[in-house]
Parts: sequence; C-alpha cells; structure tokens
Amino acid sequence: LTARPSGMRLAPNESFLVPLENEGNLAPRYPDTLLARGLPPQAVCVRVGIERDGRVSSSTQAVALPDCPEPVDTAFIDAVRATVSGWRYEPGLRCVFPDAKTKNDTIGSCGGYTGIPEAVTLTYRFVFEQRNGRGSVRMSN
Repeated sequence: LTARPSGMRLAPNESFLVPLENEGNLAPRYPDTLLARGLPPQAVCVRVGIERDGRVSSSTQAVALPDCPEPVDTAFIDAVRATVSGWRYEPGLRCVFPDAKTKNDTIGSCGGYTGIPEAVTLTYRFVFEQRNGRGSVRMSN
C-alpha cells in the first residue's frame, strides 16, 4: 500500500495523515468462473482515488513488472475494481500546526489543530490464489 497526495507540497508546519480504511471494507473474491482453470497465483495492482469525503472516486489497474504483471484474465481486475468501488475511508488530512516544533511534538494526529481533508491516491496489490479448488485473495506489499 502506498499513498500519494497528487502534487501536494507540505510546509514545514504541516504533516499528512494517510486515509484510514473503514473496517467494513471487504477483500475482493476469487472469480468463481476461473476456479476450474487451476491458475497459478495472480497479482493485481490497482490505484484507488479517494475523495476528500472518504469516497472512492476511481480505480485503475497499475501494471509494473515484476510485482504487478498483466493478469491472465480480466475477471481478476474486474473483481478488484468492483470491490474497491464500494470501499469507504476516513479522509486523508493535511494537518496545519502553528509552527514546525508543534508539528514535531504531535505525531500521528492533528492534535486539535486544523485538519484539512485531501483527495489522494492509494495503490494496493492483491494476490489471487487457489488451494484445493477454493479461491482466496490476500493483500500483499
């Protein structure tokens, strides 16, 4: 998982808090139609656009060899995109502090200072696997 606030530049008195996934966000499911094919593990990477309100606005496949090759069937990509479209987040925040020292003393939160929601893109890698005719999906780095 990587976070990338698009072109955001932070001042010395600012920090950024990555959006937090809601606990109810489900993992994609292995496509039932592909189980009979006995495929080797398939990695699918996707960039997920998250709006200032924590809603998912977009998802696009991210192909980057060797960790994120093109999967053998688009059903894997479809499964990921269909699932992440329903995900929700606590928004990413740009925290604005009175000065850099206050920022350095307040790690992991906005500490009661100004928190400005920011739209960001997160990248995920999912691995689809089969064991004994059953499919599973796990998130992987």
